[in-house]
Amino acid sequence: MPGDPSRRSLRNIYMKVGMLPGMKTSIANFMDITSRKRAEAALVESERRLSTCWAISREWRIAAGRMPSEPWSLSAKGARD
Repeated sequence: MPGDPSRRSLRNIYMKVGMLPGMKTSIANFMDITSRKRAEAALVESERRLSTCWAISREWRIAAGRMPSEPWSLSAKGARD
């Protein structure tokens, strides 16, 4: 059911509050930043997976005796530059 509170997702909301110049009134601005936070989390996870893959492939290259110092020292075909 769409109105069921137990099925609603949490949202990340940015809120900024400020005073209006020359008045004794404040104003609030709310912005839903949920998609940005999800994208940031996905990027962190992707970087973690890439780092893990690089570490594993590094161990394999060491075992095979083909260990360049950094990933960018390999050409597109895997040969050392």
